[in-house]
Amino acid sequence: MRAGALRYVVNLYTITKTKDDSGQQLRTRTFYGKFRSDRKYMSGTEGTVVSQVTAVPTVLFKMRYDAGINEKMELEFEGNFYNIIFINYPNKHLAIELTCLKLKE
Repeated sequence: MRAGALRYVVNLYTITKTKDDSGQQLRTRTFYGKFRSDRKYMSGTEGTVVSQVTAVPTVLFKMRYDAGINEKMELEFEGNFYNIIFINYPNKHLAIELTCLKLKE
């Protein structure tokens, strides 16, 4: 990676799903780590829900390799949360690319 490419800070969280006393599913985010990354907006999709148009961007994050990162995690960038939908290893054990979809809050 070129110098200065990793200029953004992202947080990764592991997600655990449990059920409360009434049977409702609860999602708990547990902090995994803080990483330096590069960000690139790739594409987006638009849809209509109850006569309201919504857009969901697809974002590519590049960062240094970490063996513990998996697709069951969520990524936080600038206060927004993203689902990791695909992980690419362009340079094995050097870099990792995370393709993510923005979560609707």
